[in-house]
Amino acid sequence: MFEGFMKESLLKRAREDKLIDIQIHNLRDFATDKHNTVDDTPYGGGPGMVFKIEPMYNAIKKVKLKGKKKVKIIYLTPRGEMFVQKTAQKWSKLDQIIILTGRYEGVDERVAELADESVSVGEYVLLGGEIPAMAIVEATARPTRLVCNTGNRGRRQSKGGTSHPRARHAGHDDGRGLLPDLALDVTLEDEIMIERIFFRYEG
Repeated sequence: MFEGFMKESLLKRAREDKLIDIQIHNLRDFATDKHNTVDDTPYGGGPGMVFKIEPMYNAIKKVKLKGKKKVKIIYLTPRGEMFVQKTAQKWSKLDQIIILTGRYEGVDERVAELADESVSVGEYVLLGGEIPAMAIVEATARPTRLVCNTGNRGRRQSKGGTSHPRARHAGHDDGRGLLPDLALDVTLEDEIMIERIFFRYEG
């Protein structure tokens, strides 16, 4: 699932240019038994399987950068703090982010003790943590302005919100009225001024 995500568009270019480094680790490589087992039945019974803590601990110990202070271990859980743009901006300044993702019925709850933060991408249930992890990677990579060089827009979006409403170009009438002529030939330097016009214009 991650291969296609990392080999497309701006993330692919950023990796090729060594601006960012994304690595996927198979937990089975860090299992402790001859069958490379990474899951087990829940303690006390119940449906499904949960990820064991031992492979997670071994993986973190192996991949965590040595001698770096700005490293954060993130545990994905529906009970975590909501991941928002301000979080992405903060994490974009780190040297390394390790994201712990689960599947099956979940992860041994003790894994949360290995993490610096527990986060959620929304109040809904997915089959696993792969898609939330990809969302976090893309959102965190973007504010660096290495992956997506967006000038003023990138700086303003990375401060915690999204940019103004978009329209195709001035003079285009779709039945709801023309946009102001001043919106023609907008450059990034003009964008802050044009943004105010978009918000004030009533048609």
